[in-house]
Amino acid sequence: MRSGLQRKLTLSHLVVTLISVAILVILILVGYLIYLRTDLSALWIGDQAYFIAEDIAYYLDGAPLSEQFSEDFIFDVGFDPITETDDPEDIYYEDWIIILDPEGKVVGSNDEFRYSLGSSLDLEQLPGFDLDLFQTPASELVSEDPYDLVAYAVEGKDHIGMAAIINYENEHIGWIFYRAGGVDAPVSSTQTITALVVVLISAALIATLISGIAGGWLSLSFSRRLRMMSQVSEALAEGDLSRRVSIQGTDEIDQLGVQFNSMADQLATQMHDLRTLADHNAMLAEEAQALASIEERNRLARELHDAVKQQIFALSLTANSVRQLLEKDTGLATERLAQLEEQAQDVHLEMDALIKQLRPASLRDQGLTPAISEIAKKWEIQHEIPIELSIRGERELPLNIEQALYRIAQEALNNIARHAKAGQISIVLEYDTNQVSLCVKDNGMGFDLDARRPPQSLGLRSMDERAAEVDGQLDIRSSHGTGTQVQIIVPTR
Repeated sequence: MRSGLQRKLTLSHLVVTLISVAILVILILVGYLIYLRTDLSALWIGDQAYFIAEDIAYYLDGAPLSEQFSEDFIFDVGFDPITETDDPEDIYYEDWIIILDPEGKVVGSNDEFRYSLGSSLDLEQLPGFDLDLFQTPASELVSEDPYDLVAYAVEGKDHIGMAAIINYENEHIGWIFYRAGGVDAPVSSTQTITALVVVLISAALIATLISGIAGGWLSLSFSRRLRMMSQVSEALAEGDLSRRVSIQGTDEIDQLGVQFNSMADQLATQMHDLRTLADHNAMLAEEAQALASIEERNRLARELHDAVKQQIFALSLTANSVRQLLEKDTGLATERLAQLEEQAQDVHLEMDALIKQLRPASLRDQGLTPAISEIAKKWEIQHEIPIELSIRGERELPLNIEQALYRIAQEALNNIARHAKAGQISIVLEYDTNQVSLCVKDNGMGFDLDARRPPQSLGLRSMDERAAEVDGQLDIRSSHGTGTQVQIIVPTR
């Protein structure tokens, strides 16, 4: 997997190189084939004809062009005479030179058998002769640059050059027709294609070797840097937030490394913030738990003060009166002892209720319905007040909702026992599709809801808080002489 990128980069480098070599060779091949279809290979002999025309103008030095001068010039320049022969191949490697006057009459030649002095040639029969240039008026010829009065052509195996002779008086005095012998003809298209195919294969082999080495070295560098980034990424995923990618340059991979390091820095910062937040939340949880414990102790202290302490104080008063009556009125003392026993029993029951509040039935094991049924039954026996219990649509609820409903029911029953002086109680627990409702109702003395709740009404405040914890809606309805109804509705979805 890790070497896959290196192989792909090397292969792509090889393919690009081979395609480039192929395109270059094809362009060379097409260019040379086009070159073969033109006369450019004879350009050099056109230049030679121009130089010969300049030499003739120089040596004449204003004198007229004559047959004697032409013959002497041809001999002095070194053109060998061409002897008569029946085989044209014998003269293939000979150079032809013909000097013509402006009308096309031969005034000099090294081939007197075909181009004799004084003869008028059929110029159209001369291979490569440019009739258009020959027929240009003299007035136009002398106004042109002499180098522009040159023609060249390839005719079979012949390279032909032709130039106008312009003397120093700017007069047109003749023509040079020059055919180069012994010149190899340009290679044919077939030979060219064969040669270029060989060049293409050789170049492809060399390019493949060089490109493979270069591409492998370059791709190895890329692969090594990406592999290092992958290793750092794996380390970050395993929790080592100290690893970073080393930056070696400014290319795209290094820019990716800079962004990766920036992301790692942000991740490390966020992890540090999360740890700090978690520690802070743990501290807040401990503080909340401590506050809840303090609040619960305060509630229990209030309960002990409102119920148990007053009853114990009553016990002490009764015991004191019994002690005084024992010497005066034994019968009355006996009655007071009976009262003392009843008061002691009430204290016992009150303490038992408080202990049960501290140690409620396990909702996790029993569920809300059995727990509500159990406290209703025990409360009914303890206080000798009938409770009508109705449960409809029973189903399982989240533990926090069951805990809140259980505590609210427990608190409502405690308030009834202490304040309501009720003769009958009803408890309705109803499970609906999207909510659950609990209603505890008594026919006791009731109280004024419009009056400000005293600070010591810890029970009502506790029910409000428990309802808010589960997003429930608590509704308390009461008035003097009509009893009290406590209802909570809790959404379950």
